[in-house]
Amino acid sequence: MNNSASYSSRFTSPEEQRLYDHLLYQVDQEAPEQLVERFRTLFIEGVGYPERDITLTLDAIVSSKCVEEYFCYVLNRCCHILINRWQTSRQMQATIPELVSLFEAGPCNQVSEFSRTRTTRRLRELVAQFKETEQFVTLKRLSRVVSEKPEFSSQSGTRPLGTLIKRYPYLYEHCLVSEDSTREHQHHVRSLQLQAQQRFEIDLSHYVTYRVRRSRLRRQGEAKTAHRILRPVQTQLC
Repeated sequence: MNNSASYSSRFTSPEEQRLYDHLLYQVDQEAPEQLVERFRTLFIEGVGYPERDITLTLDAIVSSKCVEEYFCYVLNRCCHILINRWQTSRQMQATIPELVSLFEAGPCNQVSEFSRTRTTRRLRELVAQFKETEQFVTLKRLSRVVSEKPEFSSQSGTRPLGTLIKRYPYLYEHCLVSEDSTREHQHHVRSLQLQAQQRFEIDLSHYVTYRVRRSRLRRQGEAKTAHRILRPVQTQLC
């Protein structure tokens, strides 16, 4: 049995459920920017979290046996508790890349609380390991897709497929869903896929219209006019 299957059939510990419930509550109470800072303090820094009971809860998870086998799934679920809510709003979707970038930036502070040195170091080791998992790769792909910055490049053929997923909606479910993804996340990915397909159809319509009009003007001997009155269409088709 693979790790994801083992985790899905595994009993959720009271500590894990307490952590999930805490984040589910906070995501209803705080703005995305506050939640990103909360997440950074709890998981990336590992010190200074305002709710002591949640710190102790995470300590218990980090100190448990076989934590290396399932921590990536716990952390991935914690990420998606926030992400699933943010995906319901185009404005909040912009926070998803900020959340993912926390892992790339890493902790800013040295461990200053002597009593927490061991557990904090252990937590940071587990978070570093998470960055090597398929779950984190999927998170980075999702971050690129929801980013509002369009990517246009004539060198796209030489770039990794992971950086070009936004152009290929039919790959969304394959590339943006991991084996432990919740039904809610799968639903949001399908919504993103539908939006991307609709944008593609609009881009294609504009592009074809532009090419047809340009070709018609050229046939009429008005090539210079075509450049002057027709504005090139920038889409993700090229």
